[in-house]
Formats: sequence, C-alpha cells, structure tokens
Amino acid sequence: MAKQGKTIIVITHKLREVMELADSITVIKQGKVVGNVLKKDTSERELAQMMVGRDVVLTVNNARKQQVESEIMYKAENLTTVNDYGKEVVSDMSFEVHKGEILGIAGVEGNGQSELVKLMTGLMESTRGTVFFDGKDITNWWPEKLRKAGNEFGAATGRPRRVGPFDAVASRYGLQCQNAGDIALTKLDVLSSFEKIPVITGYRVNGKFITDFPTNILLDDAMPEIEMLDGWNCDISSCQNWNDLPENAKKYIERIEELIGHSIYLVSTGAKRDAYLLKE
Repeated sequence: MAKQGKTIIVITHKLREVMELADSITVIKQGKVVGNVLKKDTSERELAQMMVGRDVVLTVNNARKQQVESEIMYKAENLTTVNDYGKEVVSDMSFEVHKGEILGIAGVEGNGQSELVKLMTGLMESTRGTVFFDGKDITNWWPEKLRKAGNEFGAATGRPRRVGPFDAVASRYGLQCQNAGDIALTKLDVLSSFEKIPVITGYRVNGKFITDFPTNILLDDAMPEIEMLDGWNCDISSCQNWNDLPENAKKYIERIEELIGHSIYLVSTGAKRDAYLLKE
C-alpha cells in the first residue's frame, strides 16, 4: 500500500514495533506533539526519552545473586474475575511467588492490574480459579469469612452481599458531605475472629498516593492502600463499657477515629439491641 502512495498510520507505544514498521515517527504526549523524527535518524532510547521526558534505562543488568528458595509461598491458578458491569477484567491469571522472591507485574494501565491487586487483598472475589498461601487454599477467604460472620446475605433472596475492609477515605468523604458530628461504629463484633484486620487508608492513582476521595474519572484507576491492624480474637458481646474491650479493639477504634477525623461515641458489640457501649 505504501508503494501505491498511501499513508498507513500506526498508533502504538511499543518501541520495537515502531522501529520495525515506521518511516516517520511522531511522539504525542498529553495531547501535544513533542517530537517528529525519521526512523533512520533516531533510536529506541531517544523515542523513550521523548515519551517520558527524561532518560530511560531500557535494560537492567543485575549482577546480584538471587536468594530465592524452592518453597512456594503464594500461588494463583487460573484466577479470573469480573467487574461491576460483568466484564471479565482478570482472565486465567496464574503465577507463583517463592520464599524470598519479589514478583513484579507490569502492563498498560487499565488492563486488570488494579483488579488483580484487589483480588489478592480480598477487595474483590474471584469467579474462577484458586489462590494458595503457604500451601493453604485462601480463595475468597477473607470476604467469605467476613460475610458469614456478619450474616451479610439478602433477607429475601439470600444472595451474598459485597463486603470488604473499612474504607477510611470514602467514609471520611461521606461524613464531610453529611456534615456529621460524632458517629456510631456498628458490627465491631464481626471482626472478633480475625488475627489481622485490613483498613483502607488511602488510594494510589497513577503512582501517586492520595488520601482525598477522588470524585472524578480517577476513581476507576484508584488502587487501595491497606494497613493491617492486629485483631483481638475474642468475644466482645458482653462488653458493657470502654474499659471492657480488648486493647487491640480499642486501638482499632482509635485508628479509625484518626483516619476519618471524627469521634466515635457508640460502639456496637453484638447482634442484640442492648449489645453496645458508649466510648468514654
């Protein structure tokens, strides 16, 4: 087609593809042309510099000896899930992480990385596949255990409700919108059987950590930053006042107060109407 005088436009970010196919190359960044060069006059390194605005190391020489053991600590097999619209966003993902190993996953933004992180941290549930940690099947373990502990099923349909960690960012935003004062913290007893309790303390958007709720299109790309707090692993349904609570339960409540910027005056400790206490 080129010999017939026709122009073929290829839009891609893959440098090797560009250098193989193109005669003339135009680099566009944030809607503006930042460079136009002939292939014979440029290189992958120069193109990468125009794309990101700085020198880029395209190859890494790691001379350090790897200290990776044969023991598999984390393993995913055919991990699959769908988003709120029913679209498959992670498909048959399989990988292994050995003891002492760091696994990096890279790709074009919006190709399932954030959903994979949510799967691994219990913020999303898999529709297919299994996850093993230290040889134990933990597939959908955290959400399922939390759902059963809180009886989070539809009253009429019996369908499981979506559950997840306390989101301090979204909660603080909701309190600001309502101009709320002191608040009540319900279902604290549901967390009593967990050794570690996750709390969302912020989001990471395009590599930047934020603690303000993103109310625009950035929300779709936000990945939660999670802090793990120690659980108390005991029944609190008989606690009648603040001093009756286990120390770690107090620390959990105080951390929530710190993150949301509001005082908690009432804490629900059980399913009965009188199972609550006033925070002193």
